[in-house]
Amino acid sequence: EVEATLGGTWHIYSVTQPPGGPLRTDISIADPNSVKLAGKFKPDEPPMKSVTDIYPGVTIEEHDDGVVWSAPIVVPSGFKDELKIEVAALVCQTGGSCMPADETLTAKYSGELEAPASVGTDSTSSEITVAELLADPASKTSSYQ
Repeated sequence: EVEATLGGTWHIYSVTQPPGGPLRTDISIADPNSVKLAGKFKPDEPPMKSVTDIYPGVTIEEHDDGVVWSAPIVVPSGFKDELKIEVAALVCQTGGSCMPADETLTAKYSGELEAPASVGTDSTSSEITVAELLADPASKTSSYQ
C-alpha cells in the first residue's frame, strides 16, 4: 500500500488518468529486481471525475483529502530485505497551483503476515505498507509484512 494524505484544497491525480490531461500518478517497485508487482495499483476509493476546458475531451481523475493505493507483490522465498518504491505524481491546488511529488520510499521487513483461515497461504507473496507519502515527506521509511 502507498498512502497519500492531502490537506486543504490539494488533490492528486489517479493512476488511471487518461493521456492528454494532467500527469497520472505512477507507482513502481524500484529495488530489488527480485520483487515484482503481481497486479496494478488500485485506489481504496474511485477517483472523482470531471471535465474542464483546459484539457478538452479528456476526463480528469483526481483524489482529494487522500488515497491508499494497493497492489499485490511477489517476493522470493525467505525475502527479508528493504523495498524501494518510486512514486511520480503531480499534486495541485484548486485554482491551478501544482507541484511534482516525486519520491523514493523505503519499506523495511517487519515479519511474516498470517493468512486468514479461508485463504491458502503462499510463502512467495507479501503485502507492503508505506505510510503517508505526502503528509510527512521527511518520514519515508515504513514497514511491510
